[in-house]
Amino acid sequence: MPVFFETRTNRRQVNQDRYFYMEYRVNHEAMLKVFLVADGMGGLSKGEKASAMASEKWLLKLQKMTLSEEFLGRGLREQIEALKRFSYRAVQEINEEVYRELMDQGIEGGTTLTVGILFWDTLILSNCGDSPAYLFKEDGSLLRLTRDQNVAEELVRQGKITRDSSTYEQKKHMLTDYIGKYRKAAPSVISMEYQKGEILLFGSDGAFGELGEEDLRAILLRERNQPEQVIGAVFRRAEELGEEDNQTMILYLEEREKEEKEKEVSPKRKGLFWKRRAV
Repeated sequence: MPVFFETRTNRRQVNQDRYFYMEYRVNHEAMLKVFLVADGMGGLSKGEKASAMASEKWLLKLQKMTLSEEFLGRGLREQIEALKRFSYRAVQEINEEVYRELMDQGIEGGTTLTVGILFWDTLILSNCGDSPAYLFKEDGSLLRLTRDQNVAEELVRQGKITRDSSTYEQKKHMLTDYIGKYRKAAPSVISMEYQKGEILLFGSDGAFGELGEEDLRAILLRERNQPEQVIGAVFRRAEELGEEDNQTMILYLEEREKEEKEKEVSPKRKGLFWKRRAV
């Protein structure tokens, strides 16, 4: 079960990124695997403080929720639904708390927040801002799991501009949602099945820089058998394309057992309750 992570200050004076990977056992047979990336906003004075606060608050809220009646003693489906509700609610609560505490200190700051929770074979992903997450499948396809919450993407969705326009380049760093703002946060939350052999990537926007998805896919195809090489290869390519921001990335791969690689699993055994086992 390889997990790789790295963060670089790059050409900035301060690293405003925060990240963690955590394995959090909730009972004798079940474990949550948590991936978090928070990218402090460079245009504000204390982005690093906002990203640190958001990360710490999120972790404390998760621990509190998994010890509550909302989660403990519930069936698997109920627990997954509780995690989905938590993923949305926690971001809204953290936004209000970070905004209030920063204002009390006379500090202007903000941060993105992207968090993945892997529980059994279900991935629950929430994002607020523009820190991307990707899924690279065994068939070589690449799926972006997050949607950038910025002015440029909003204009694209409205049909007013295209992604190859100069206006897009000018507006893509203007976030419409982030942690630490006065208005209520509206995170995007999705859930999906995760299968062994698939690679998950979580990163700050600086990690990927101007890499297109085809560039990223090419790196993953080339390095898929050496996952420890992926992060360095992505960082280097982003720098070659002019990236100067902090770079942070987490890579997760739960490898299939030898028997699973040799013989495809029957479709009848796939899904939410497929191969439950103690971890």
